[in-house]
Amino acid sequence: FQHLPRSEDTPFPAYTLQQLTSLDLTNLYSDVLEHVHLLPGLRALTAFIETFGSTSSKLSELQQLTSLCVWGTPIPWGPSVNPAGLANKSHLRHLRIGCCCMAGGAAGVSVLLSHLQQMTQLTCLILLSVWDLEVANSGPPAAAYAALTASSTLQHLNVGGYKLPPDVWQHVLPADRQLLQLHALE
Repeated sequence: FQHLPRSEDTPFPAYTLQQLTSLDLTNLYSDVLEHVHLLPGLRALTAFIETFGSTSSKLSELQQLTSLCVWGTPIPWGPSVNPAGLANKSHLRHLRIGCCCMAGGAAGVSVLLSHLQQMTQLTCLILLSVWDLEVANSGPPAAAYAALTASSTLQHLNVGGYKLPPDVWQHVLPADRQLLQLHALE
């Protein structure tokens, strides 16, 4: 982004990238994500964030995303994901977040779960090392984690790297609900 032409009218060269549908960013400072909302055609975004910081809440403006991958550095003080950026993602089919902290701790995880409840077209949900043991012990109640399987089209669910609250599985995989397309559970 630093090498693309800029005008004085816009901090980001959106006028040159109107047709862009897929964007892979690596080794970036998370503040670059402050500008991706200016890419109206973006459908797939992959961001590997190497530095401390938080992803932008402006990601919520990318309502047409079908694939979102945000991966950080596996260190305790690594990047964090702003759960507000996951709002308005009803078209999302693939969501992968890993090696990041959820901004806001337990409250952030609650916001994440509320947004997941609205993502009914998800086929792949991977959340690796997104919250810590403290969140599992003091975070949302076990019933809130039912949002992990809110999508009836879910094929792959991976929620590794941390402890889930006690009794969570009766809500995530209730006996009265069939997830006929689920073929991978990690």
